[in-house]
Amino acid sequence: MAMDKRVVAVLDAIVNDSGITGTKLEEQFCLTRKQLSYTLKKVNDYLESNHFDRINRLKTGKLHIPRHVIEHFRQNQTSETEHRYLYSEEERGQMIIFMLLTRSERLSLLHLYSSLSVSQNTIVNDLKKVRAEVIEHGLEISYDRSNGYHILGEELEKRYLLLNCLRRVLEIPVAKNILAHYNNVMSDYLEKVGNVFSEIEKRFKIQFTDRQLQELIYFICFVLHRIDSGKGLVNIPSSYADIIGSREFTLMQSVISKININSENELVFLTALIQSSNIQSIADKYFHLDTLQREHVQFATSLPGDWQQAITEASASLLENGVIEPRYLQIMLNKIADEQPYIMLADGVIIAHAGVDDGALETGMTLLRLPSKIDFAGYMQADIIIVLATNNPQKHLKALAQLNEFLEFYDGGNVIRRAQDEYALINEFARHS
Repeated sequence: MAMDKRVVAVLDAIVNDSGITGTKLEEQFCLTRKQLSYTLKKVNDYLESNHFDRINRLKTGKLHIPRHVIEHFRQNQTSETEHRYLYSEEERGQMIIFMLLTRSERLSLLHLYSSLSVSQNTIVNDLKKVRAEVIEHGLEISYDRSNGYHILGEELEKRYLLLNCLRRVLEIPVAKNILAHYNNVMSDYLEKVGNVFSEIEKRFKIQFTDRQLQELIYFICFVLHRIDSGKGLVNIPSSYADIIGSREFTLMQSVISKININSENELVFLTALIQSSNIQSIADKYFHLDTLQREHVQFATSLPGDWQQAITEASASLLENGVIEPRYLQIMLNKIADEQPYIMLADGVIIAHAGVDDGALETGMTLLRLPSKIDFAGYMQADIIIVLATNNPQKHLKALAQLNEFLEFYDGGNVIRRAQDEYALINEFARHS
């Protein structure tokens, strides 16, 4: 049997600290006593299914961990992590897209469900949901006997999708193991691309964060692999025309030629990538954090009657300003009630949105802060509701990328909660942009 993210993390914590107590585990993973008991039961189910002795919780609060369990999992932690890991539905969706955009071999249904350790029916259902995300990029998942499953559409849109997908794959706890399957692809490019980015930092006088550098290097490696497979850029947006002839473009020409890229379209694309300094901002460099106007930020002084009312209140300014049609709001409400998508970006922070063809007339974002958390459709608790609307899928990605960065790297959820008023929060957004 496989285990979910929490169970994997708890087992790893136990074997790496044999003196850990139940109380410490509760604190470390923000679990109640009942939740910890359930998690330990799942750990023991896994151990017994693999012929290991159980971990027992003593009356003192400490755990009794069999010596052979500690020794085995410490020695084999890296090699077994992926085998033990159970992908969530959202992670499976991203993995399917990732494999379709990066694998060289023909991908059949068998490849997909065996790689993700789920049933064939599960993958069939996942593919139905993934198709909707792919369509937002103007792309299509297709299947034929000779090519297996593959994505049809413009190469530039495929790269936008790969940019978005790669970042989310790198956030999966077993990302290192996932990328290890691409060693044959990576080995041809990694060192060269790493050297190129060292030179880019010197010539452009910029410094990438470790996270940005990891994402950029992996992305460029996959781009090079696509180019070598005959999947070069035929068309680029007219908005990129001003890049040609710029100082950055000239510098990029001399640097990128070292990895055998001479196509003008590819050079323009990579220059835009470096100029943005954030691999998900190249789709639209003019939409920034979240330019969120005061009229779109509300601090509620009392709780709404229910979650539907909360999202309705959060959407009010978008409706009033003609950014969305009434049907956009209804589709959001129906989506949460019927599909229960995972839309929590951080603890207590959710983002509601519908599709680009569901009544979004422009791009806009609103934020509603509640005095305390409320229940959403019986599966989420949140006190910060963000509503995103866009009729442009690239702007959609840009907005999400910046919002994720704000929440993850700047403790954005608590920044929002601590802001004294809406104006103070707008100033915080401007500062972080």
